[in-house]
Amino acid sequence: LLDEEVTLSPPFKKDGKRFSEALEILKSSSFRVKPFCPHFGECGGYRTQHWDYQEELKWKEKRIRTLFSPFTDFEFLSIVPAPSFTSWRNKIEFTF
Repeated sequence: LLDEEVTLSPPFKKDGKRFSEALEILKSSSFRVKPFCPHFGECGGYRTQHWDYQEELKWKEKRIRTLFSPFTDFEFLSIVPAPSFTSWRNKIEFTF
């Protein structure tokens, strides 16, 4: 979804998987928006709040359709947008 160019940290292992972190955004996507939460990126909640919400819904729908494509005995009715996508989280966990 976000077609961006970034500088990445050297890869590291965590729980047997390899990860890397974006250190710098060299070319930003037109779908990137300013995160509404001041704790974005720190608490781990709502990891896609830097995406335009309508584009996020399109991405989720495409992903769900792909996951369910082997099954033919259901009808996908589309994703219903949340009335408010900025105030649903009620729990934050901080690591000290």
